[in-house]
Amino acid sequence: KTSWSDIYNTSIPWYVALGNHDYHGNATAQMHIQHPSWNMPSQNHIFNIGDHSFVLLDSQKFNYTKVDQLLSKAPRKYKWMVAHHPIYSAGWHNKVETTYRDNVIELYNKYGCLALLSGHDHNLQYIEVDGLRQIISGAGSSTYRWQVQQDGLEFFNSIPGFVHLILSDKTVSIQFLSAQNIEFEVVINILTV
Repeated sequence: KTSWSDIYNTSIPWYVALGNHDYHGNATAQMHIQHPSWNMPSQNHIFNIGDHSFVLLDSQKFNYTKVDQLLSKAPRKYKWMVAHHPIYSAGWHNKVETTYRDNVIELYNKYGCLALLSGHDHNLQYIEVDGLRQIISGAGSSTYRWQVQQDGLEFFNSIPGFVHLILSDKTVSIQFLSAQNIEFEVVINILTV
C-alpha cells in the first residue's frame, strides 16, 4: 500500500516481475495480492498487448527452462523479455552474474526478442550491444548517478522518470520520460526486425 497504491495510478493494469527486494520478505505473497490492477500470477508469466508478448521472468531465481517454455509459447509475433535485473548496465549494478547474462542472451537470440526491459539500477538507460537492446527504467522511486563505461550505451540519465512504449503495427517508440520532457527516444522499425 505505502510503496504502490498510495503513490502510483492503480486504475491501470500493472504487470509485475519479481526482484531482489521482493525476496527480503515473502516473494510468494506478491502473487496473491488482491487488487484488480495487480498482475503477477506466477514467478514467470506472460502478458500480451496487440502483436506483442511480454515474458516476465524472475531474475532473482532465474529458471532457464521455465522462461524458455514461456517464450516458445508466447502467442504474439513480437517478443519481449522483462526482468528486474539488467544484463548490461552503465550503473551501479554493472557487474552481472555471467551465467544469468549468458542464459538471457541465448534465449533473447533464440526467440528474436525486441528488447530486454529491466530496472534494478536507479536511473534510465538505453544500451544496444551485440544485437541486444537493453532498456533500464529504474528511476521511478529514487535515483542515483553512478556511471561507468558500458559498450553500446546510447542514453544515461539519473533524473526521476519512466520509460513509455508506443506500440504500432510498424514501429515501437521507446521514450524515456522525465516529469517535464521526453529526454530520449528510439524508434524501432519492427517490420525489418
